[in-house]
Amino acid sequence: MYLGTPLRYQGCIQGFKVSYLNTSKLFNKLKMAKADGSYLRKLAKIERQYVIILDYYGLQAVDSNNRITLLEIIEDKHNNGSINVTSQIPVQSWYDWRKNNS
Repeated sequence: MYLGTPLRYQGCIQGFKVSYLNTSKLFNKLKMAKADGSYLRKLAKIERQYVIILDYYGLQAVDSNNRITLLEIIEDKHNNGSINVTSQIPVQSWYDWRKNNS
């Protein structure tokens, strides 16, 4: 949030479409969207944003479905905007987090 907020603010000032998303909430909403048939519409809405800020990454376990969803979002933004992923996981815990979420 500390890094994501000024990036979002600056992007808006420069006239870019910016989405600031809590990663855990995003994964839950997209999981529900798969169930009700609105998944592709939701992804298209995210894709239209030039800057996507995914905050709180890693606070919730990332299962294989969420990894695929994240990969789809990243692929959609490739050469067409930017993504910033922020996390509150301390650097010294990155390896343990990755090992437990693989």
